[in-house]
Amino acid sequence: MEEKKLINHIKQEMRVGEQQARKLLAGLHDALGYHHDMGEMYCSEINVKDYKDTIQNAHDALKILNAALGNLSETNRLLIDDYYREANNSDKTMIDLANAEMFETGVPKSGFYQISQRMQNALEKAEENIKAPGAGNARRDGKKYIAAIEALRQNFLDVFPDKKPSASPETLFYRYVQIWFQCFVDPENPDKDVRRHISNALNHKENKVKHVKGKK
Repeated sequence: MEEKKLINHIKQEMRVGEQQARKLLAGLHDALGYHHDMGEMYCSEINVKDYKDTIQNAHDALKILNAALGNLSETNRLLIDDYYREANNSDKTMIDLANAEMFETGVPKSGFYQISQRMQNALEKAEENIKAPGAGNARRDGKKYIAAIEALRQNFLDVFPDKKPSASPETLFYRYVQIWFQCFVDPENPDKDVRRHISNALNHKENKVKHVKGKK
């Protein structure tokens, strides 16, 4: 849909003037950018079985690596930090990690060993979160819109600071998100129910706020 028609569509559906419609349109474009950049992280079209097998293989390899490193003395593990520096253009990342651990705990620990253990932890977490096609895949499909809808939420509040974003179909925010899906994401399904996607995004935002408050 060309820009002029989009603006008229927004003016009619959102009951706003020209200036507000242009701000809302800019928000739709911003959300599309976030969707393209970050939505791929949760893309549901990946082959879940192949992905799971690859993660498991990498995880198993790291467990073997860390078991082998664990059999070395700390002195020999610290030597690997030096070899890392020599092999990677004088990169002192591993040595700096070892020094930071020594400063914090008084006990030296190879930076290379620290990183390899962290990588193992990361893949263990990845394995825990891999879901087979079905309900898990649906969750992943819902998550891929979170960044975009958060961008829409912020833009919506800039234009309507007194209106609370909600997943209710009776609200203006729901209509705003629906316009985004209709015009940019899924034009073949103009009546798409977007309540689940909005709820995912709003709940994600609320949980992040609670997490930050809990740290204080």
